[in-house]
Amino acid sequence: MSTLDGYVLTPDQFENARKRVAGLQARAMARGFTGQVSLSGQRGVVDDPGRHGQVRLVVVEAGVAGTPARYGDWQILAQLVARSGGGVAVRPAAGVKQIPEELIQSARAGGCEHCQSVRRRRCGYLIRREGEAMVVGKSCLDEVLGLRALFISVDDVIDHVGWGAAQFWPPAYTVETVAAHTYAVVAVCGWMPGFGPASTAAKVAAALSGFDDSDVGEQVQCALGDGWAAARGISERLARTPRAMRTGLDLDNGATRHQIPVLVRALRPHLPASITDVPA
Repeated sequence: MSTLDGYVLTPDQFENARKRVAGLQARAMARGFTGQVSLSGQRGVVDDPGRHGQVRLVVVEAGVAGTPARYGDWQILAQLVARSGGGVAVRPAAGVKQIPEELIQSARAGGCEHCQSVRRRRCGYLIRREGEAMVVGKSCLDEVLGLRALFISVDDVIDHVGWGAAQFWPPAYTVETVAAHTYAVVAVCGWMPGFGPASTAAKVAAALSGFDDSDVGEQVQCALGDGWAAARGISERLARTPRAMRTGLDLDNGATRHQIPVLVRALRPHLPASITDVPA
């Protein structure tokens, strides 16, 4: 019933899209849609290739799931849109992964298997019922189904959630990644509370971004080896911290920056002995 289409999202982006698609489903049902549209996702952790594996991100590989709309015995599998250069573009219904090529051959000639006419058509639909599949023109679809049907394609869902639009989604770092960078920043710069430019939270965000090419930034990068070891050393303690710490941190979000002191306290036994101003 469901497939993953390979969209790699942040957890926040996936949750936002999931809610939007649920709203789309509700509005479509109010208009007579009989199919099912949703998002499926599989959470994972990836290395950011731009930082040579020093930054690990929490991601969700997501895709459109669902079942095609059914009207009586018929299911609408795809919309077939004529291309200006010839042929047709196949827009599968949400929940349909692949359309067998042999099922759309008649559409290439602009045919409609209901009225048996062949002419230049802007679009048609591939419909199926047990033991039978056919291509019908848009004007014949309502007659065949006996009502005015509503069709939702995978492309419609993608357009609705805006995945194709240029937008900024802050990365969700793994807790171990943030802990390693926090260790490195405190080991090099000491502990500074708050959220100002000189604070530990701001310096951790700068280290994670990879944009700090100063001498201090280089020292922080050099300290990351010990930072990863320290982060692994407190992994059990981190598992008992608030939920945000277990699902990935967005350091551009002020709420999650409040977790930095939690990490510093957890790292305290692993920091160099010369660091004495970390919170107890």
